[in-house]
Amino acid sequence: MRTLHARPHAWKLREPFAIARGVRSEARVVIVELHEDGLVGRGEAGGIAYQGETPESMLAQIEQLR
Repeated sequence: MRTLHARPHAWKLREPFAIARGVRSEARVVIVELHEDGLVGRGEAGGIAYQGETPESMLAQIEQLR
């Protein structure tokens, strides 16, 4: 049986990251685990902020595919 687990997560950055659009002190991502037949695959992704992607919008897209 295949199961999918997805959750938001925020990684604290060691130092603030600054570019022209602003300063960030954490990286907001979605962590995904796929389990099947005793095997586990893991991955993470951060959205493209200037395209309006957030961890919440990415989780909503994952839920639409279930």
